[in-house]
Amino acid sequence: MRIAELEEMYELEDSYWWFVGRRRMLRRLISIYAPTDRPLRILDAGCGTGGTMAALGALGEIHGCDLSVDALAMCRSRGDWELSCSTVEAMAYPDERFDVVVSADV
Repeated sequence: MRIAELEEMYELEDSYWWFVGRRRMLRRLISIYAPTDRPLRILDAGCGTGGTMAALGALGEIHGCDLSVDALAMCRSRGDWELSCSTVEAMAYPDERFDVVVSADV
């Protein structure tokens, strides 16, 4: 993705109806299907500029991966998360490490 598109996404993620609505649906699905007895371990595969990670951050421990170094730099400005510039398959996590895996708009 071009840097101009990433910058536009970064600016719009907190207010544009698509991003706001998608995060609302994700939180609802997580509240229905994820464990509720402890903080969650969440992976955002294709985390982009970090809007979804910021919205889910209160739910637990957040990790993200993306192929774009520029997107990850923007993501870092939103929060202090464990980030990887890689595909989800290349990440070195054991099986069943995460309670929730999100991959939206990838």
